[in-house]
Amino acid sequence: MRARRVLLAALAALAALLLLGPTAAAHANYLSSEPRQGARLGSAPAYASVTLSEEIDARGSSLVVHDQQGRRVDGDDLRVTGAATPTLTVSLGPLGPGPYAATWRALSTIDGHVTSGSFGFAVGDFEPPAAHEAAAPLPAPAAASRALLYAGFCLTLGSVAFAVWVETRPHDHERDRRLGRVVLAGTVFLVAGSAGLFFDTYRQADVGFWRYLGTGVGRLLFLRFVVAVSSLAAAGWLTARPSASRPRWILAAAPVLVLAMGTATLAHASALGLIAAAGDLAHILAGAVWIGGLVLLIDYLVWASHHATLPDVRRTGLRFSRIALPSVIVIALSGIASSLAILGPSAVLEPLKILDSPYGLFLAGKIALAGLMVALAGINRFVFLGTRPGRDTIPPEQGPQTPQPARIGEEIGPTARRRTTAFYRTAAVEASLGVAVLVCAGFLTALSPPAAVAAGPDALTASETGDNYAVTLVVEPRPRAGASSNVSIYLLDTETGNPVTEAERVRIEINNTQDPESAPASYATRPDGDGWWRAGDILFVRGGNYTAKVTIQTQKVYLEEVVVRFVVL
Repeated sequence: MRARRVLLAALAALAALLLLGPTAAAHANYLSSEPRQGARLGSAPAYASVTLSEEIDARGSSLVVHDQQGRRVDGDDLRVTGAATPTLTVSLGPLGPGPYAATWRALSTIDGHVTSGSFGFAVGDFEPPAAHEAAAPLPAPAAASRALLYAGFCLTLGSVAFAVWVETRPHDHERDRRLGRVVLAGTVFLVAGSAGLFFDTYRQADVGFWRYLGTGVGRLLFLRFVVAVSSLAAAGWLTARPSASRPRWILAAAPVLVLAMGTATLAHASALGLIAAAGDLAHILAGAVWIGGLVLLIDYLVWASHHATLPDVRRTGLRFSRIALPSVIVIALSGIASSLAILGPSAVLEPLKILDSPYGLFLAGKIALAGLMVALAGINRFVFLGTRPGRDTIPPEQGPQTPQPARIGEEIGPTARRRTTAFYRTAAVEASLGVAVLVCAGFLTALSPPAAVAAGPDALTASETGDNYAVTLVVEPRPRAGASSNVSIYLLDTETGNPVTEAERVRIEINNTQDPESAPASYATRPDGDGWWRAGDILFVRGGNYTAKVTIQTQKVYLEEVVVRFVVL
């Protein structure tokens, strides 16, 4: 009991650290661009750039600009600056009047996903192309590859855990052959999943093979494939020797543990650091012990129907419950902490809003399926096996009598056989639900969370009119605490109705009115064409009510200040 309390305290501390930390980004999504999307420029720009929300691999990323006829007009000289919010920049040749489309593609070093999109601008009086951010709603190949990986972890690590801590069958060649076949099948899934992820990411990156292999993501995915192949070779070698001892089976699981660690470090929440990666790893390992152990428990029950006594069945079931219960606790705590780290407080405050996205639907499906698994596990544990965890004693075999209450291992005759069959069936249904959970997990790790999707086209707009000028403040994406957003201002002369394209000075002062200790921050702006003035990326440290005081100095008006109010989430 003391060890269990220590485990729960450690997991609670892990969850608290994740909850107190910042929200993780997920996928490299569009934040801002230069020229601004939809800008109409009086003169041709010298360069084009796009700023994204997550660290990217330059070798697997690109930015190209085409004119209306589809001709490439950039200098093919991509430069990437910045880390947390990288900016991709290319130079532009002499551009004549007309619309232009800039298309970007990015390979995230955080979660290994490829994102792409486009923004448009025009030189002269032309209609700019519309923006587009591409995101496959249901990336089936990537999801299937990840589901195969998770299934492989379950069959390999779950089987070894069952063999070490649960197995009660005599140590013989037949038992080792049955275990070996399950582990071998798991390593086949690992190889298939690793290869699928490697080639699917290569297809999405749309670069040459050797250039892709030169990226950090490409090398990591290829290394994971090599480790998976080595685990397959080790499992095949041990399966061919059914008398292998328990330590050698544990050694066979070592490559799979390395593979699981690599999977946890290339995930949505890994941007939060080692604590979040450790939480993901704990989630993977606990799920493998629970779901993979169920597969071995079913195999045991098939064998036990002809070879074991009923007390042996109950003894094995109780031993499995003692590793399954901590696994369920770890899965619940690490899953909640990871979800909150990825989705932020909106997961609790606005849960129904999350269901509007495919990510939210698969998350809800995974939670519902896992809840059904827990309910079936409770039936197995408290109806078929015993009354209280850790307080059960396994009775010795007695004469032809039926003790009350009747449970597996405590009754004799056809009724006990029927209850054993019911135990087997509920375990089989529980394992089937586990397979569905793995499919949902595959889609969850392949899809972009709703918070990340909202970081693209979503923007905050607020307006205020002064004595001479109307000011429209545009913050893209919508400002959130701890994140940077691109701030632009649109100025309109209220007397003439024309945009203000020339000014001696346009400055913006940002102030958090709910934080008296923070000093106002002042930023200069630069003209961005057709009445737009850009302040650039601004970090909003805390949420709350903000004011943006815009100071305008022109030849017409010496000085005018217009205050715009907005909210940072």
